[in-house]
Amino acid sequence: MCGLGVIWQTLPPGVEAESGIPDAWLDALDASIALRGADASGRFRHWADDPKSGERHLVGMVHRRLAIIDPAGGGQPMTLTDSDEPDAPPTLAVVFNGCIYNHRELRAELEDHGAVFRSDHSDTETLLHGWRAWGESLPARLHGMYAFAVWDPSRPGVFVARDPFGEKPLFATLWEHDGVLTRAWCTTLPGLVRLRELAGLESPFDEAGVASMVRKGWGADAFADIQQCSTESASAMGRTLAALRNSAQPEASDALTLDRLETLLVQAVERRLGADVPLGCFLSGGLDSSMIAATAHRASGDLSTFCVRMPEAAYDESPFARRVAEHLGTEHETVEVSPDPASDLESLIGQLGLPFADSSLLATHWLSRAVKQRVSVALSGDGGDELFAGYTRYRAADILAKWGPLLRLLPASIFPARDPRSASTNARRLIVAAKTGGATEINTVFDRPTLYSVFPSLRERRRHEAADAESLRASDLIDYLSDDLMRKVDTASMAVSLEVRAPFLDHDLAQAAIATPMHILTPRGERKGLLREFARRFLPAEVVDRPKQGFAVPIGSWFRTDFGSMRQLLRDHLLAADPFPQLPFRADRGAIERLLGEHDAAGEASIVPWKGRDHSQRLYALLVLSIWLKSNAKTPPTLQA
Repeated sequence: MCGLGVIWQTLPPGVEAESGIPDAWLDALDASIALRGADASGRFRHWADDPKSGERHLVGMVHRRLAIIDPAGGGQPMTLTDSDEPDAPPTLAVVFNGCIYNHRELRAELEDHGAVFRSDHSDTETLLHGWRAWGESLPARLHGMYAFAVWDPSRPGVFVARDPFGEKPLFATLWEHDGVLTRAWCTTLPGLVRLRELAGLESPFDEAGVASMVRKGWGADAFADIQQCSTESASAMGRTLAALRNSAQPEASDALTLDRLETLLVQAVERRLGADVPLGCFLSGGLDSSMIAATAHRASGDLSTFCVRMPEAAYDESPFARRVAEHLGTEHETVEVSPDPASDLESLIGQLGLPFADSSLLATHWLSRAVKQRVSVALSGDGGDELFAGYTRYRAADILAKWGPLLRLLPASIFPARDPRSASTNARRLIVAAKTGGATEINTVFDRPTLYSVFPSLRERRRHEAADAESLRASDLIDYLSDDLMRKVDTASMAVSLEVRAPFLDHDLAQAAIATPMHILTPRGERKGLLREFARRFLPAEVVDRPKQGFAVPIGSWFRTDFGSMRQLLRDHLLAADPFPQLPFRADRGAIERLLGEHDAAGEASIVPWKGRDHSQRLYALLVLSIWLKSNAKTPPTLQA
C-alpha cells in the first residue's frame, strides 16, 4: 500500500519548457500522500519528444511507500532500461499503489518469454515487464487491488489503471494554459486541489455531486474539475465489473455450490496471505469477518485477530468476536474506542477531501490504529454483503415491488423512529421510500422530504423508480462498494500506514458470485443464505444465525451526551452564523434546529413512542459537510456555471 502522484505535460511544437514541471507542484502531491507510506519516498522526472506530432512530453512522478512485498527490491518510482549502463535512459517507469496477488505466476510467464528481473519478488517490477509484454491488456491479467500509472516514452504518454472494485483510490484533473496541456493524477483528492491552487486555478464545486453526497452520505464527484478515475472507462484500462459479468456467463451450471465456494474462498484468502511483514485479521464477530478469519486460520495455522469494543452494548460486537476467536483459537485483541472522536473526525475528513458521511469511518480508523501496532497487513470481510446479498434492502426492494402502491397510502408517521435500528424505524423508511422514489431511496442518509426541508432549493419532482433486489445489488457492486466501503477502509487504514486486503473481492470468487442467481444466494429468501449454509461447516450456530448488526458507532447518543466532545462539535458547526460556507445551495436554519431538537427528544425517557425522532445519520452528514466546507474555505471554490 502506498500513495502516488503524477504530472504529465504536453508542449506543442515550438514551445520550450522553461524549467520543466515545478518542484512545488510535485511537492504538493508528495505532501498529500505522506501518511500513506512511512517506509520510503521517491521522485522521477523524464521527457520525450513525439516525432510524429512534434510535441514534447514532460512527466514527474512522486511516490510514498509502505513496504509489504520485497522491501529491499520494490522501491518506487521504478524504471526499466534496455541496458545495464548507469546512465541508460529509462524505457518505462511506474508508480503503483496496492498489491498484485498473482505476481509470481505472471513473473514466471514473463521470464519464460525472456524478461529479466532485477528484484527478488517485487510485484511492482512485474507491472513494468507486464506492460512491455502486454501493453493495455495488462490489467485484464491482474488479480489484485491496484491503482498505477505507467510512463511510456515510446508512445509517449502516461497510462493509468484501477482495480475493478475501486479498492485503491485515484483522482485526476487536467487543464490547458498557453497551449500546454497538463494532466495530473493523485491517490488523494486534496493533493489535486492544492496542485490546482499552485497553478493559479480554482476547484469549483459540482452542485449535483455535492447534493448527491449529502443525500446518500457517500460519492465521488464533489468538484467539477477533479474526477475519480473510473474502473469502467477505457482510459482506466481496468477489468470492469461489466467485463466480470460478461465473462461470468451466468448459467445454472456456473452457479456456486458449497464445495466450489470453499475452493474459491480458500484460494482467495491464500492469495492474500503473501507478505514480508506480519499479518492479522479484522474480526467483528459477524458472518463475513468470521468466515475470513476461519479460512485464514486454517490456511496459516497462526493468526492474530482484532475487534473494537463500543461503549454501548447495542453497538458492541466484541463479545461475539471473542467467542469466534476462542472457537478458532486465534490470538485475539480487543481495542477500546478513542476518547477523542471529534479530533479524529476533523482529521479524517481533511485527508478524504470529501463530505463523506459513513460514521463507521471512525471505528475503522481506531481499529486500524491499534492493529498497526502489531501487524502491517490485515484481512477484512468487506464485499460479503454485496456479493452474497446480505442487505435487508434487497428484501425491501421486493416488498416495494409487490406492495408499493399500498404502502404509499399509509402515513409514515404511524411508525415512531426514536431508535435507528428498530423495526419501527425500518418500516417508516420503507413507507417513505415508497412515497418518494422507490427502492433506490432505501440506502440514503436523507429521505427526500427531510432533505428538502433542510435544503429547499434542491426540491425536485422525482418519478418512482422500479428496482428489484438484483439491480440494487448491481448498483452496490458498482457504486456503493467503491465510493463508500472501499473509500472508508482505505482512508481509515492508510492514515496509519496499514494495508487492508479483502478476500471476498478476489476476481475468481467475485466472478462466481456475480454469476450466481439471487435465488441461489438467498435460498427461501434468507439473506446471505448460501454463505450462511457454508459457514456452518466451520463456525458455531450462534455466530452463523446471529442477525446482521453492522460495523457502526453510537453517533446518536454521542450527539446527546457529548461523548468525546461530539455534541459540542456538532453544535459549534451547525449553529454557527454560517455553517456551510460556499455551499452551492441554501440551507434552512430553522429546519436544522428542528432536527437537533427532535434528535434530543428521541433520547429522553417518555411513555409517548412518537416523541422525537433519531436523526443521528442526518446530523452526522450535516456535520461532515460543514467540516469539509470550512476546510476548503481557505481557498474558496466557486460554483461552476
